Amino acid sequence: MQSSESTKNISEALSIALAALENPPKSEKVNAGRVSYSFAPLPDILDQVRPILGTSGLALVMEAVTEDGKVGATARLMHNSGEWIECGPLMLPAGEGAQSAGSAITYARRYLLCAVLNIAADEDDDGAKASKKTKPKEDWGKKVEAPKVSEPGDNQGEGRTGSESTSPGGDDGEATVTSSPPPGDELDDTPAPSWLWKEATSSGLTGARALRAAVAGVKQGTLPGPEPTSQSAITGRQLGALITKMGAADATE
Repeated sequence: MQSSESTKNISEALSIALAALENPPKSEKVNAGRVSYSFAPLPDILDQVRPILGTSGLALVMEAVTEDGKVGATARLMHNSGEWIECGPLMLPAGEGAQSAGSAITYARRYLLCAVLNIAADEDDDGAKASKKTKPKEDWGKKVEAPKVSEPGDNQGEGRTGSESTSPGGDDGEATVTSSPPPGDELDDTPAPSWLWKEATSSGLTGARALRAAVAGVKQGTLPGPEPTSQSAITGRQLGALITKMGAADATE
């Protein structure tokens, strides 16, 4: 975090504004099979915080940034005295195409905005995840060494964000979306988006396990190709079909 040389005035104004701010209503709901959650979209958050910041002499400026195949955002709070506080950048993988990059920037802006203003726009489901029962092991093909995905907020790997539900497709094993995914995140043959990785993780389908299952499925002809060589190469359609398979397996238990 960076700031102007003096922060006396902006600190006083910010303390007043933060006392007036409340967590935004979580007006959007995602139903992902056995998992559902609610969240506040970026436009709703901005509509709520702008008037409160303005009455305290504060303004929020956010900038989209790019670096080494990643996109993200920075946030600067400015006071009418000329003092300022800047946070970020929060960087995420850009993905493939303009829509993926735009979705990542929106995601970064929303989370950075909430962090700067100390508000929560998502449900806290850590307790629910921690209390889930361990599922019996299933046959997902022979073991494939999978690279770890360690970048925070990446669209692949374990414990990523965003979610959406899928249902079985035709005889080719492809999955179809049964509820509306975030704009620009429709399932296709591009790398699986973040919301789908969160559903996979919530269902117990970790990144390494998904890679083994995807490789086995393509070889057996139950999943659409191409055969992935890493977690980041698993397509949205492949991961959606694997999540559907897990749901079908649970229904027979």
